[in-house]
Amino acid sequence: MTTKLKDIADEISRENIIKNAVTFLQSAYARKATNLFLEEIKMPEDDKNWFVTISFSRPKPKSTNFDSLMSTGVENFERVYKKFEIDSKEGKVLEMSIVTF
Repeated sequence: MTTKLKDIADEISRENIIKNAVTFLQSAYARKATNLFLEEIKMPEDDKNWFVTISFSRPKPKSTNFDSLMSTGVENFERVYKKFEIDSKEGKVLEMSIVTF
């Protein structure tokens, strides 16, 4: 396989890996995640699994009844980051974890 063809094959693989992570993310939440952004995608040198980090917006949970009473009717959003481990051969999501800062 020439370098160009290999690069194209790798690119298609990356695209499928990203799609699988997004599909898994959307199916994990009852409310659709919005404002998705690909933060990082990498494959370790052992070629075993891909790692993908995706961020998205979701409504902030209201912590108290007081917060509900004082609400202006405008939802506050928070940015959430999730890291996915994806099998490099099958494209199956093996794990989704929280990224904290």
